[in-house]
Amino acid sequence: MSEVAKQTAPAYDPYPLDVLAVVRLVLIGVITGAVGWLLYLGIANFFIDPVFCRSAETYSVCRSGGTIAWIGAHVIVLAAATAVLARLAVYRPLLVVLATLVTLWGAHGWLGGMEWYVGLVWQAVLFGAAFAVFGWIARLPSFLLALILTLIVAVLSRIVLMLS
Repeated sequence: MSEVAKQTAPAYDPYPLDVLAVVRLVLIGVITGAVGWLLYLGIANFFIDPVFCRSAETYSVCRSGGTIAWIGAHVIVLAAATAVLARLAVYRPLLVVLATLVTLWGAHGWLGGMEWYVGLVWQAVLFGAAFAVFGWIARLPSFLLALILTLIVAVLSRIVLMLS
């Protein structure tokens, strides 16, 4: 192949990241955060409290009930979000979802003290931002580079969340 043919060959990107793709990522993140928060409240109030907070023998589960409920709810919701992201041809959806879960793990600790609707809004905003950031990072051509940058951003985000 000649040098001219190599330079003029069009590049094809099956996963373009344009404004619409970012808006879709944010919207899916907002919905995931809101549904996850509501499911977390449902599990905490209708399963953890009635089952584990009635006797002294199950106090350790009751004490950790918020964390258990939050993780359980978000594993379910993020599994569904992975399927939706894959259906919408978001590049590396599992990386986006796992990075979001790791980054926002324990958000209920400081959102749980708020009114339920305020916590819902804040969590929806955080999930929307996380989906957009990690979806953008996942678009890097090199998986190794995307993974390393995702880990760096997730660790820095965890540090910021722990200090606030």
